[in-house]
Amino acid sequence: SGIPTPITFDSSNPPNALARRILPFLCVYLTLSTAPVAAANAPPKITARLADGGTFDLAGARGPVVIVNFWATWCAPCRIEMPTFDAYYQAHGRDDLQMLAISMDDANKVEAVRAIAARFRFAVVMDRNAAFPLAYRPSRRPVTLIFDRKGALRFDSRRGRNDRLDGAALDRIVGPLLAERL
Repeated sequence: SGIPTPITFDSSNPPNALARRILPFLCVYLTLSTAPVAAANAPPKITARLADGGTFDLAGARGPVVIVNFWATWCAPCRIEMPTFDAYYQAHGRDDLQMLAISMDDANKVEAVRAIAARFRFAVVMDRNAAFPLAYRPSRRPVTLIFDRKGALRFDSRRGRNDRLDGAALDRIVGPLLAERL
């Protein structure tokens, strides 16, 4: 007759029962997966109190390219990436590159985080000393966000493959951002 049949949630109809169970999760996923992109025009409010008493404020950091990495001491891929980030930061820090690594470890792991952080030159903070929008809170580790000189999100490791970032990937992603000028 050309008139579409309305979708009903009839539990006796298996496809409808499946849709009823999946739909709430799909709605939450779509909401969370697009939230950072919607805010790409203005820098998100990501701040941290650094161990040296200083502060990090992404919105106030207009000018440098910023890498924010969420990691944990128990996360093997995180520990593999950290030396790569440190080498990249040491090689390009003078090119207006800032890096903040936010440890998602429990509060009782402060000493373990400090021991690992002592090996690196970039800022490392515990998540309790950082504030960031819920949409950026990672559900897995590691997660890396890269912001351009205007504070716009240009890379989110949650979108795409789960490969760890190596030097070549950082060159490909961060290199062009470092070459841009305000």
